[in-house]
This record gives sequence, structure tokens and C-alpha cells, in this order.
Amino acid sequence: MSVNFGLNLKLPRRLSNALGFLVFALACLFFIIFCAVCLAQRSGITFAETEGVIVDITSDYIGEEQQHYVYVDYTADGIEYNNVRYNEYNAWMKIGDTVTVNYNVENPTQIESPSSTTWFIVIIIISSIGLLFFLWKAFKAFVN
Repeated sequence: MSVNFGLNLKLPRRLSNALGFLVFALACLFFIIFCAVCLAQRSGITFAETEGVIVDITSDYIGEEQQHYVYVDYTADGIEYNNVRYNEYNAWMKIGDTVTVNYNVENPTQIESPSSTTWFIVIIIISSIGLLFFLWKAFKAFVN
């Protein structure tokens, strides 16, 4: 049996499966490297935690997708920062709510939500599992 990619290129099914697994493995490897680089760039930055108050929530449409923007006020090292964009939105957020703000101690206007690091770690774990799955399948194919 063969697979036709619309280019009059017919590949045996076994080779087609191998190419699919290879593309999958390269995508997993890309995500692992991307997330590791992002985490490494952030590792030299010291973040401190404070409480912020949501002062504004705006929305805009990009194409058909609605984007929400949250702005917070918070105090860092005795200095008040107003209307700083918060990089997380949840449907239950409302003006006046208190949120945790992680700010860069060297540049307090650079803030992050507590979940941003968690997502990088989750993507690394899922991509690593996918890469291990590929290596296991490749090993089995090589042994047989």
C-alpha cells in the first residue's frame, strides 16, 4: 500500500509512517528547545511578588477572535505603578479584584503572572513524553 501526497510522489506506507514520526519528533524537540531557551533567559531575572489590583479590562477583536487586556496597579519597592498590562486574563476577572503580580526587581514595569513559568514546564514535559514515544517507536522499528 502507498500514500499519495498529491505530488505524484508515492511512498511506501512504512516510509510514510517513519516520516510522520520524524516530523512529530522534530516538533517535540523544537518545543523543548524553545521552552528551555525561554526559561534560561528568565533564569537571570529576579522576580519579586506583590499584590496588584485590576483597574481596567479592555477587549479588542483580531479577526474573529476576541482578545482581552487586563491592567493592574501595584506597588513595588515603595513606588506605585499604574495601568501596567497584566499578561493573563480569565473570564471571572473583574475590576477591583486582587491578583498576584511577579515583577522584575531591576525593571518593576516588567511583570508576569504566576502561571507563565508553569506553562513552559508543562510544554517541556509533554514534548519530552512525545519525543520519548518517538524514540521508543524508532528503537522498536530498528530492532525488528
